[in-house]
Amino acid sequence: MTTIRDVAKLAGVGVGTASRALTGRGSVSEAARAAVEEAARKLNFRPSLTARSLSTGQTGLIGVLTPQFDGVYFGTAVSAAEREIRAAGRHMVVMSTHSDPNLPWSEALGLESLAERRVDGILHLSTRHSEKELILAAADGPELAIVNRRINALRHICYSVDHYAAGRSVADYLLARGHREFATISGPLDVDDAAERHAGFMDGLAVAGISIDDDLIVQGTFHLESGRSAAERLSASAKSFSALFCGNDLMAISAQAYLRQLGQHPEVVGYDNTPLLDFAGLKISSVMIPISEMVRNGVLSLLNRCYGESHELIHDFSTQIVERH
Repeated sequence: MTTIRDVAKLAGVGVGTASRALTGRGSVSEAARAAVEEAARKLNFRPSLTARSLSTGQTGLIGVLTPQFDGVYFGTAVSAAEREIRAAGRHMVVMSTHSDPNLPWSEALGLESLAERRVDGILHLSTRHSEKELILAAADGPELAIVNRRINALRHICYSVDHYAAGRSVADYLLARGHREFATISGPLDVDDAAERHAGFMDGLAVAGISIDDDLIVQGTFHLESGRSAAERLSASAKSFSALFCGNDLMAISAQAYLRQLGQHPEVVGYDNTPLLDFAGLKISSVMIPISEMVRNGVLSLLNRCYGESHELIHDFSTQIVERH
């Protein structure tokens, strides 16, 4: 079996230099680094993760905690994380909490389980941890980067958009298009970003002197089927509305499909701007959030803090409404 000594001998450098070149720790000249990498390639050398962990105190593992693997939004987020982590020469350990509000312990166990696997840092995509829990996790656990949430005490490790402002922008957009009768299907309001975009939308209407009848405000779950069941409730109310704002695109798609079966054609705005909207030719405008860039900056922040790299970071991102009529 090829060892680090074989690589060092072929590269014409000491074992210590070869080790620093391959781990990225310590100072090595570019010429020496290139020679070591070329020798490692020729010998098909793969450093032992166990040996690296023993010598550096690090595993080279970055954990990703997500509510689920399926769905366009989280699928995109996990894929973006894997791409950035692999490009950095590190390895990803991903865990799902299954997004079950009836199992609040699952998120806490997710963080604990990743820590037990000795990950160097955790990219947090999950949704139901309280601010207090995340503040404690940031203080006591592996390095943490939080995507798609803004927590004032942890702003230096959060990478997100302003969901409240995005909700306000939807209200302003639909008002400018002449609508005065509204309905809305929110996401679960115990999830911060869902609650924020819903509050922003409602406040935007209130500023214009418009309120929504309680029967036209329905809480969904972000899942496809909940959009249809929510639309059934809206239709059963027998109250009119010309515009519908949904907390994500999946609910918007199924709600629009159901209402069209009944001959109802309100203007629908979703959230996340999933590619499904273009592929299916659906007339659903949507709020675009740069999830891949948010994830990328979260990963880069972990590379900075865990491995001493020096990437420039962006913490606050903008949204925009992509129109489809």
